Amino acid sequence: MQRPIALALVLVAFLLLAFGGVTGLGFLGFDDPVYVTENPAVLETLQNGLSGETASWAFSTFHGSTWLPLTWLSHLLDAATFGTDPAGHHRTSLLLHGLNALLCFHLLRRATGRTLPAFLAAALWAVHPLRVESVAWVSSRKDVLSGLFFLAMLLSWVRYTERPGGLRYALSLLLCAAGLASKQVLVTAPFVLLLLDLWPLGRRGFAESATEPGQPNRTDLHPMRGDRRCSWGRLLIEKLPFLALAIAASVVATRSQQSGIEAKEVALGFAARAANALLAYGAYLRQTFLPHGLAAHYPHPGPNVPMGAAAAAGVLLFLLTGGAAALRRRAPALLVGWLWFAGMLVPMLGLVSFGNSIAHADRFTYLPHMGLAVALVFGAEALLRGPLRIGAAAFGAAFALACTFISDAQVSHWSSDRALWENALAHGSDATIRTNLAEERRRAGDVDGAIEHLEIAVQADPDAGHALKRLGALLAGKGRTREAAPLLARAAELLPDDFEAQVNKGSLLVQLGDQRNALDHLERALELGPDQPGLRQQVATLHDSLASQAATAGKLAEAIQSLRRADTVEPGSARRLKALRQLQLEAGRDKAATRTAERIKALGQTP
Repeated sequence: MQRPIALALVLVAFLLLAFGGVTGLGFLGFDDPVYVTENPAVLETLQNGLSGETASWAFSTFHGSTWLPLTWLSHLLDAATFGTDPAGHHRTSLLLHGLNALLCFHLLRRATGRTLPAFLAAALWAVHPLRVESVAWVSSRKDVLSGLFFLAMLLSWVRYTERPGGLRYALSLLLCAAGLASKQVLVTAPFVLLLLDLWPLGRRGFAESATEPGQPNRTDLHPMRGDRRCSWGRLLIEKLPFLALAIAASVVATRSQQSGIEAKEVALGFAARAANALLAYGAYLRQTFLPHGLAAHYPHPGPNVPMGAAAAAGVLLFLLTGGAAALRRRAPALLVGWLWFAGMLVPMLGLVSFGNSIAHADRFTYLPHMGLAVALVFGAEALLRGPLRIGAAAFGAAFALACTFISDAQVSHWSSDRALWENALAHGSDATIRTNLAEERRRAGDVDGAIEHLEIAVQADPDAGHALKRLGALLAGKGRTREAAPLLARAAELLPDDFEAQVNKGSLLVQLGDQRNALDHLERALELGPDQPGLRQQVATLHDSLASQAATAGKLAEAIQSLRRADTVEPGSARRLKALRQLQLEAGRDKAATRTAERIKALGQTP
């Protein structure tokens, strides 16, 4: 058996050992309702199969405050294929990650001409515990799917540099567009392509590296190798269409995500966001070498970022970047891989704030970590010789094997919402963690336990909109309306585009007898969707009640307006139309009354 095939099989075995357990997981309450279990398009697909209408929805929607058409399509295809069986959805994510691992191995081997280092780098990346969130969480499908298109784009780019041509260039551009339509993290793709041009493709800047002993010369592998070097101008011009795609994707991402931000989440100053970004780099490096204490949520320190720790992290980044730059001739992979890692993380550091509820996230490392694996493996190979190189390779292989067992253990934390959030609580506490634990307690029927978690959440952050919304709703459900009222009012203020927050506030105002203000919130909920006949009926009934009150007070114009709004919300009620016609006649609006009479006749009723 050829060595690359044997190593590919070993890589697959490592992946199954690390992530095989994901096929036994279920859906979670953590975003899975948004992406799958309560997604209206998925529910439609489950009932009627995949259709052109639901497919077009994927490209036009900002559902979940995101624009991810190919990711939505992948979830719709899973729903059409596997129905509500979570094992099928998890198998798809595992399969995509497995393909990504094999593509990473093939890409690095083809681009560098080195088999063993390519295998070790791919293995270290693929089985690391930081991958668990992207593989075990169905809602993180966008990571593995965008990764597939990203790696295919890089491989296509390598082929383009071997034999430049319009079709190969167009294929690379198309794959980049597909990746951006899966997750906008690929906005850094032009930067990564430029790095690969420097090393290992040798199109500019760094000298070409020799192949491993026993491998054919690079010019034998790639007949166009001698023509690869070109000017900076050409390298930059080649990236302009990729840059245009990235800019367009950034604009779409900004538009789609703004509606999902809580009002308080845009208040964090740039200095605090930059300091947290430095801390995030430090956290990712620590978790790379000591993958302990991984969680689904790392609380953001808010404006109280420890500036001393951030400064220390900044010094560390400066030293690492400077050291890699100083060694760029001896070990170009060290600088290229490091810049790949550091550069691809930039869009996910919160420098441009779409909310500040998390300090960092495991899933954010999915593609950047490839660069770090390249830097470590190929950098060590270039710098070390003899026994040191062999020892480093053995240590890397042992670390990869250890990672498979750590990842397997980490998968168990994704087995249920309770396990997920109790693990997160063991490593930190904030309103998000408490709110999710409360939701898990509520679903389990422990309302008092849910209220306890939510009260802690609100004490920690009085402006946590989702915690306020849920706590207010639970208190109102227990008849504690006086306590619920200010909480729901504040939640509706913080979450003006949240359907549930507006419904909760409106329903409470109905209980308190404030029908007119209740309508403001309930009609806003109707605008936000989803369309619910019961809510429409409630809004129409409130308008009917206000019309009756206005008519009794002799305010005919106001009563007519209320009945018209009720008819707009819930059309087709002959009883309501008859009442409207009577008021129009009393107000002397004969022409309008005649038109209303015609509508009543169309319903088969006598005016």
